[in-house]
Amino acid sequence: MTLRGIFYTPADTLRAPWRLAAFLVLFFAADWAFGSLAHSLPRPQSFVGGLLFGFSVVLAAVAAAQYVMLRLVEKRPWSDIGLGAAQAAPKLLGFGLALGGLGILLPSLALLGAHWLRPSDTAPGSGSTVLFALQVAALMLPQSLAEELLSRGYGFAAIREGAGPVTAVAVTSAIFGGLHLANPGVSAESLASVVLAGVFLGVLVIVTGSVYAAWMAHFAWNFVIVGVLHAKVSGITFPTPGWRLIENGPVWVTGGAWGPEGGAAACVGMLGVITALAYWRRAPAAAAVAEIANG
Repeated sequence: MTLRGIFYTPADTLRAPWRLAAFLVLFFAADWAFGSLAHSLPRPQSFVGGLLFGFSVVLAAVAAAQYVMLRLVEKRPWSDIGLGAAQAAPKLLGFGLALGGLGILLPSLALLGAHWLRPSDTAPGSGSTVLFALQVAALMLPQSLAEELLSRGYGFAAIREGAGPVTAVAVTSAIFGGLHLANPGVSAESLASVVLAGVFLGVLVIVTGSVYAAWMAHFAWNFVIVGVLHAKVSGITFPTPGWRLIENGPVWVTGGAWGPEGGAAACVGMLGVITALAYWRRAPAAAAVAEIANG
């Protein structure tokens, strides 16, 4: 192999590992630049506002890195990485919302029915539950988009093109777990559940061809946990008004300090969704996506 062959394919395109490396360099550079700029601005004092401020920096950085690599360097359409206009069809978005929301709601309701989760008014926040839900939605939409673009956007597509879909799901799911290593209450069990969530979202991207569908699933999952159930998410406790859902059963089932997404019940829910997606995948991909997008 020639020196050029190390970097370029026979079709004269940059090989996937170098594209991925360039994307990561651009992302970290943009994250540093936008983060430096953000530090010069007044930071919101509220809990939700502070989190939104931080995730906005990450979202801007990953969006900029993807734009440079895909549109300026490779000159390819957004659809090549699952971000085309057709891949944002309402039916695809609704499909993702339903999978993500039901994937955590049903296991949580089962835990509530078994009294292994219970509502508590211990140290609740103040204000309206409706306003709180709107604030959570305003946070979770950019937060979940930032994490999806970083985990299952350009980098996912590059790994998939270079090493196949199984490797893409495995690598990005491990990275997705690593993004949560600094969260409070992290444990081997909770990290395993996050990695499994990465598998669920990666499979969803492969089956639908849409990162937007994964974004909606990710958003719905987090919103149901915090905005609807008033529980911890990824170890983070929000100042929920009215009540707070707390664990009242075996930690390995309820998720303990991580929240309901870190327990065996949530893992069963995710495995059920992954199984359904794998079954649905038997249909030709193009026909399946068209069926959802066009009704």
